Amino acid sequence: MPASTNLNQLVEKFLVRLSAQKQLRPATVKNYRFYLNKFINWTKTQSPKLSSINELKPEHLKTYSSWLKATNSISHQKLSAATQNYYLIALRSFLKSLNQNGLKAPTYQTVALNDYQPTKDPAKESEIKATLKACQLSQENDLIKQRDYAILQLLLSAGLKVSEISKLTRDNLNPESATLDITSTKGKIRTIQLNQNTRQAINDYLRRRHDTDIGLFISHDRAQVAAKRRQCQLHSLTARSLQRITKHYCQAAGLKKKITPSTLRDFFAQTLLARGDKVEQIQTALGHTNILTTRRYTKTRT
Repeated sequence: MPASTNLNQLVEKFLVRLSAQKQLRPATVKNYRFYLNKFINWTKTQSPKLSSINELKPEHLKTYSSWLKATNSISHQKLSAATQNYYLIALRSFLKSLNQNGLKAPTYQTVALNDYQPTKDPAKESEIKATLKACQLSQENDLIKQRDYAILQLLLSAGLKVSEISKLTRDNLNPESATLDITSTKGKIRTIQLNQNTRQAINDYLRRRHDTDIGLFISHDRAQVAAKRRQCQLHSLTARSLQRITKHYCQAAGLKKKITPSTLRDFFAQTLLARGDKVEQIQTALGHTNILTTRRYTKTRT
């Protein structure tokens, strides 16, 4: 029996695939449904109506993009370029899935994304360097200083979440290949390549340690290893502790701007974008399941 070419049915199958195979959260699938429903409703306004994927042509997609630009939101305001991109990215994902499953459809690259300037104020390279220097000049003991420097380098060079760093153990580090295995909140593992500075910083920190704790980054504060925690084999820093570390060196550098782990993650994403990486590559590097999330870190067309 030939596969259905009906657009409505194909969208439903795509949403089921997102939930069952991609294991996206229900809220994320709901967003995809919302964005794609707008496209489906638009196809019904065309003359003649577009009911089959075989009828969909690249020129239709360009017309839809133009229509989005002229569309008002519920609050009767024009959709921002960033909001338009949410609709367009959902459509791109849908078209990409159709092509991957052997259906003849316009390629996802046909749908161009809008350029837009993020509202958040990204960190400047000078501010990042000042934060790193504040750590190097810190009055903390050498072990803590080296640990914190390694954490900052890892945030900068890999864009990890604090929840990911707090779960790292020595076993996640692969010295021979200079890689690190990262476990996501959903239990999926991705391997990242460490650059020279980060690899050196982590190695310097581990060489200074004389404990058997399996955590990669652990607390060295006596108060944190009191009797109530001595029964544990793992004294890794918590996500909150990692946030405090970043805040501490931001303040020590005398910066007015707030530098957080999320700021460093943004900086990492912008670095990849600046060197020409596509949004799909940045999505993989950041460990995003949903490309819509990745688009928040970018501001140029891919």
